[in-house]
Amino acid sequence: MLLLAACGGGGDSADGSQSSGAYASLRGWLDLRTNRVTLTWSDVVPAATRYQIEQQDQAGAWVVIDAVWAAHGQPAGELAYQYPGWQGIINTPATLRVEAVTPSSLVPLQTEVEIYSAIGATTLTFAPPAQPPSIDLDQPEPLESPTHVTLGNSSETLWGAFNVDALPFAVSPGAQPALTLDPGTFTTGTHIIYAMFEAPQSAVSYVISRSVQTHNSKLIIDPVATVQGVGSFDAYLLASSDAGIASIVASINDVPIQTVTAPNACVPQPCAAGQSFNGYHLSVNTQNLTMGPHTLAVEATDNAGNTTSYPAYFTLPLPAIAILDSPSDGAVASGTLHVSGTFASATPGALEVMVALNGVPAYDKTVANTGVTVPFAGDISLAGVAPGYHNLGVYVRVGNTPYVTAASMIVRVAGAP
Repeated sequence: MLLLAACGGGGDSADGSQSSGAYASLRGWLDLRTNRVTLTWSDVVPAATRYQIEQQDQAGAWVVIDAVWAAHGQPAGELAYQYPGWQGIINTPATLRVEAVTPSSLVPLQTEVEIYSAIGATTLTFAPPAQPPSIDLDQPEPLESPTHVTLGNSSETLWGAFNVDALPFAVSPGAQPALTLDPGTFTTGTHIIYAMFEAPQSAVSYVISRSVQTHNSKLIIDPVATVQGVGSFDAYLLASSDAGIASIVASINDVPIQTVTAPNACVPQPCAAGQSFNGYHLSVNTQNLTMGPHTLAVEATDNAGNTTSYPAYFTLPLPAIAILDSPSDGAVASGTLHVSGTFASATPGALEVMVALNGVPAYDKTVANTGVTVPFAGDISLAGVAPGYHNLGVYVRVGNTPYVTAASMIVRVAGAP
């Protein structure tokens, strides 16, 4: 999500004096399909060690439900966005707030200013409308010509944003949102339209979605995601043509390194139960590449001899990074939770990976950084952890530098419905 108020931060100011948290630009959105909340805010709080996520109970008291580590450490006076600052599952309606934990106080973060009239608010109330809007099309499916997409079936005055095949990331004030979807820019097949909407004078947004079928006779590549990992760079994409796809070729510095002649992955990842491969996965071993910027060139060829290509960019070396192999997002555990993965950094110094459950450190490993990828694995006891949804965070750092968030996901402790 694009944070529109770029001024100041929550907690202490960049020069070390205490701030009111008035410029934290706290915002949130709720995915109505999954009840997953995402909170974002600006971080210029040098003294903050972590942020408490709190929910108001029926008696009006505030209960800490999670915590995340601060992402400060940027040059003085510069903003560092916590995106996402926190994700979790809630039962709606719910009222949340975020407090920065400093050595001497708790600093409540205020909601995004300048655009909304509720300046100075420190709470976000998630109360979806009883009748959410619908996503309407002015063309029949499969879509083959430019299609006007609007929000309908709602009596509220709304503003918001659309996105296709990815969650919405921007909100702009204005009239009821609309999107012109050109099927000529998408592959043939199923695509998801996401709409993020909100009522005026609110820092809370809601996400709805609709699957649509499109048809494009021409050869086209639709890059979906790239992942820069420890010693690798991966690209996931869709490709289609009425003539059929003959090959997908990946090259580094004009040297072909991988050729794929049939779908070999689910896009988006992971595959659903029983789902057939619908996309292409290309992977580059980066361990023998020189330091600096690189371009992965991807070229598709169809059975009629037509070609098209797109570039993907990455830079070496990576900062400290950790890859979590297990558990997966949404995993269910009972008794113990097994965590495993790898971590690495090109920066000399003690290399540390930490795994936290609900903001509380539960696993930690520190090694002397030799520049190689290091595995980690451990079991986290779930004794005393209430059944239900909990936040698992993975953090990595070199020396005493601030922790970098490597992964954040939801796990469910068995026993909850």
